[in-house]
Amino acid sequence: MRVTNEMTYRLMTKYLSQHQDSVYDLQERISTGKQMLKPSDNPGSYDLLMRLYGDKACFDQFVRNTERLEQDLLTTDTVLQNITDSLHRISEIIVSTSDGTMSPSYQEAASEEIDLMLEQLVEMANTKLNGRYIFAGLRTDAAPYAVTRDALGHITGVTFEGNSEIRQVEIAKGVYTSANIPGTNMNGGEAVFQTQTMDLFNDMIQLRDRLLAGENLVEPEAFTADAATDTLTVANIYHTGSLVRLTTETGTVPAGLSADRDYFAIVISPTEIQLANTLEDARNGIAIDFTDAGSGEVGIKQQSLAENERDLDQVLTMLSAVGAREERIETNLNFLRDMQLQNLQTIDVEEALDITKAVTELSEKKLAYEASLRVTTTLMDVSLLNLI
Repeated sequence: MRVTNEMTYRLMTKYLSQHQDSVYDLQERISTGKQMLKPSDNPGSYDLLMRLYGDKACFDQFVRNTERLEQDLLTTDTVLQNITDSLHRISEIIVSTSDGTMSPSYQEAASEEIDLMLEQLVEMANTKLNGRYIFAGLRTDAAPYAVTRDALGHITGVTFEGNSEIRQVEIAKGVYTSANIPGTNMNGGEAVFQTQTMDLFNDMIQLRDRLLAGENLVEPEAFTADAATDTLTVANIYHTGSLVRLTTETGTVPAGLSADRDYFAIVISPTEIQLANTLEDARNGIAIDFTDAGSGEVGIKQQSLAENERDLDQVLTMLSAVGAREERIETNLNFLRDMQLQNLQTIDVEEALDITKAVTELSEKKLAYEASLRVTTTLMDVSLLNLI
């Protein structure tokens, strides 16, 4: 076959283009630091690299989820610690004002202190972190607790406007953990401020009002009973849900009631109450039916210290639950960061370019390209001379 000048030019151009592409490709790899720029460079390794990058995205997301969850739990822990401190202080106040020797001015000061703690408690119940109310369940865009006040500005009631749902956060593939503790759960026991069996707000309001009225916190008061209406006529201040116990010296309590157990008050009027077996019954107005009025010296005693101990137990239980979650989250976060590091190291091994080797190879390819260029130039000059 006769080799024409045109065939020679085409062949030289092809080789020059290949050398040039090889130099440009290597320069691009060196500038990016990557040994693969497209699937065709190494299909098997490129597929592995894409899966590694997919794992990296998952690890990064799980770490972000876990870090935000850690922040949420830390904030909840801090709030619960502050509530615990307040309840310990309230316990001290109850004990110090329970011997009947405290002056009216001391009791008034104690009631003002509890009122201040109540205000702080509502503020803590409406704690907001990163735009979300932490005790609002899943309704995190609005404050969960609203208050009503009397003419003097004292809080007389606290209403829950959130929900009791638990937010679940994925901290590993298919692994979820609870991110919050609801402030109120009237259908169960997992909540901070209000449950089926306790109401921290109501207990503090009741205690404040009793101290402000100058009542003795431990002495029972006499009552009269009306079996027809199942009511007790009293003189002290009661709130629906107040924990009470009947006492007797020489008489008998109304039939259907007992002097050795606690009941819950249902306020009918400022001077009349009924009794319920449970706090839930008291909230629903389900009173105990008693068949006679009793006789002799009987009384009724409000259990302020027992209420405080019950509230403290509830908060400590929630604090323990948060602590357990924090430990789990810390362990999970350490594991995720280890996996994240291993993933990055594997990506580096599969993707990173050996710069020293690449620079040496680039020098060789440049020399080959320059040599081809010189040869091509020489051949083209000779061909032109032949034509002349």
